[in-house]
Amino acid sequence: MDKPRILVVTGHYLPGFRAGGPLRSVLNLVNSLGAEFEFFILTSDRDLGDSESYPDIRKGKWQDVGKARVRYLGPAERGIRDVCRAIADVEHDLLYLNSFFSPWGSIAPLVGRRLGLLSKQRILIAPRGEFSEGALALKRFKKRSYVQVARAVGILPGLFWHASSSYESGDIRRVIRARVEKVYVASNLSSPPAALGRFGDRNEDAGFHVAFLSRISPKKNLEYALDVLREVRVPVTFNIYGPAEDQGYWVRCQEKIARLPAHVSAHYHGALTPRQVPAAMRANDLFFLPTRGENFGHVIAEALGVGTPVLISDQTPWRGLRDQGLGFDFALDQREQFVEVIERFGEMPPEERTQIRLDTHAAVVKHWNDRDDVAAHREMFRRVIEAGNG
Repeated sequence: MDKPRILVVTGHYLPGFRAGGPLRSVLNLVNSLGAEFEFFILTSDRDLGDSESYPDIRKGKWQDVGKARVRYLGPAERGIRDVCRAIADVEHDLLYLNSFFSPWGSIAPLVGRRLGLLSKQRILIAPRGEFSEGALALKRFKKRSYVQVARAVGILPGLFWHASSSYESGDIRRVIRARVEKVYVASNLSSPPAALGRFGDRNEDAGFHVAFLSRISPKKNLEYALDVLREVRVPVTFNIYGPAEDQGYWVRCQEKIARLPAHVSAHYHGALTPRQVPAAMRANDLFFLPTRGENFGHVIAEALGVGTPVLISDQTPWRGLRDQGLGFDFALDQREQFVEVIERFGEMPPEERTQIRLDTHAAVVKHWNDRDDVAAHREMFRRVIEAGNG
């Protein structure tokens, strides 16, 4: 029996890495279910922020990349007709879009479908956190206007939705008004926790180190993190990792870095490859990400996977962390709570922080072993393929 074919449209894929969570979500999906489904991936020909295409790809052709067949599109190939032709080039049982607001990765195929450029087909959309309150607050008028237009011109009927948590399911139903039976919940697939390894690999520096690792953009909220650190009264080394996606935003962050008190030292280390992330996380005592919204948060899982406790906003599916022994999550209007946690960690002796990391790693291993997210994805794909476009 032939394997069902899933055509995935996503902004970035291998060999890129700067796009972060959405790329890893698709990669982990392909690696986990590539033996049961045949994956075709339509994606950009360059990494996030790059002006040049990847050097070793063949333009305009499907090629093997791991367990998937991939076709890379250059900027001139991302119009509505071009994208629809590329989609129609492959027979598939399900079209899986990994955004709702991406101009070419979602809007183009949805508009093309409405115009009759694509045959009626099963479409599953993973908004990847785009409907959270924090994410919608960025370019709110433009996003709300598109939702209203999409509803008015008949783009939305017949679509299925992939939520990574019950929280995101609520966001989708609130913003899109999708019927509950059209929304499937399957938590994004994360890599298993890494080996514990050696903590604090930073030339025997016993000081207190805090990491921010993400794309530098308003959604990830580095400015807020710097505002918190300005109020902290204990010595801190703040290590910033990630591509400066929004240059104007990064300039504002640099201005705030210059105004940090003398006992808070901030260092920008640039973007990391996936292989560099575990070592960077191990070299820090706390991971700080006051994000405006995540549908999953792979970097949170990666921090926990090496035993680094996390301090995050409540705008992710990672909630109730203190009770689980994984860290802390607070609302963004509770700035004093973020300050308090950082000061408490900074005042601890190094051996106490080490014990917290051992406990964190044990807790996340149990958390990971108790889940069966692969089965949830398998069931979601099979049910949507069987349901059709009704």
